[in-house]
Amino acid sequence: MTEQHDVVIVGGGIMGATALFEFARRGVEALLLEGEPAFGGRDSSKTAGIIRTHYSNPEVVRMAIRGRAIFGELPRFSGAAPVFHETGYIFLSPPEILDRSRENVVMQRSQGAVVEELPASALPDFAPGMGWEGIGAIFHEPGSGYVDPVPAANGFIAAAQADDGVARAGVHVERLLTKDGAVVGVETADGPILCRDVVLAAGAGSQAIAATAGLALPITYSVEQEVLVLGHAGDAPRVPISNAIDAVYLRPELSGPVPGHGRAEGRADGRAVLLGRGFPKDYPPGDPSNYPEQVARRDLTDDLLRHVARRNPTLATAPVLEAKVALYDITPDWHPLLGRTTELPGLILITGGSGHGFKLAPAFAEMVAAEYCGEPVGYAEVAHFSLDRFARGETFGSAYGGNRA
Repeated sequence: MTEQHDVVIVGGGIMGATALFEFARRGVEALLLEGEPAFGGRDSSKTAGIIRTHYSNPEVVRMAIRGRAIFGELPRFSGAAPVFHETGYIFLSPPEILDRSRENVVMQRSQGAVVEELPASALPDFAPGMGWEGIGAIFHEPGSGYVDPVPAANGFIAAAQADDGVARAGVHVERLLTKDGAVVGVETADGPILCRDVVLAAGAGSQAIAATAGLALPITYSVEQEVLVLGHAGDAPRVPISNAIDAVYLRPELSGPVPGHGRAEGRADGRAVLLGRGFPKDYPPGDPSNYPEQVARRDLTDDLLRHVARRNPTLATAPVLEAKVALYDITPDWHPLLGRTTELPGLILITGGSGHGFKLAPAFAEMVAAEYCGEPVGYAEVAHFSLDRFARGETFGSAYGGNRA
């Protein structure tokens, strides 16, 4: 007999993992399928995992606050170690956009975010190795921080399994199955699986899967590269930092010295630090079909380290441990695609994270699952993030532009 479920979730990164958790804890019989051998192993494993509430739209601020709370609550559901490091987070504003940043923070506070403004001279409290020249102000979120990506994805899956959710890795979804213009299941390498609804949460793979049923998702892709360096613990940042002056972001790895490194490289007190380029920047096009062959690019590494050197030359010359290459799945307004589609009944979207998907994924999943069960959340509306918004002309803007949504 053909296998059947209420809901089939395609994709086992953070989007699919949180979706399985939210559907399962509401009593929905759900199956998650991941094509890779392990969960959370592709783009989700390469995210910086920075958790912040500094966003441009009230609804998204509320989603960020809720997502942060769910990450913090995960050990209660999964029984695993905490994945959220509440280190605090700072946004460094250039003088030329300081008024705009302050207006943004007023809005964020009105939505429940806790943010304090500090002078530039306070930077050594958060990052001893960084200079504070050219900083208009520091905006500090004491309740934010970062999340360990892979343990988080696996933690949500474990929590879902405790509520009878089912997750299978190594099962490749080849296409959507349709009947009379509606999605009725998926075709896998092992055969068909039928269901009432498919939740498409496959990140960079979502567009190609949707296309098998004739649905075109307005997503483009860019190569995103981060570099992990081995700095001195005394010079490493103590919190995640969005540095809008030099267009970089960085955060510490709190796991301590990096195994296999240290004294031999003059880093007896070594601390790994993750570095990435922020807006404004070029977005090199990416190709999901060529994803396994994507490799680190020296030009992107050199560009990143030049920007880091403006404020922290020690980190810019630290030994490079790893370059992480991933793809952003970018929608026209840099906001996600959530909920049902009018074009294709039976299909539910949780995709198009546009570089913000990881930190907001718990809220995405809760919004969609709650809507599915007829008890929508109060902090945001799924319809505002639907695919249909582009046809309606109801898109999102940004206080700063680009992916700084």
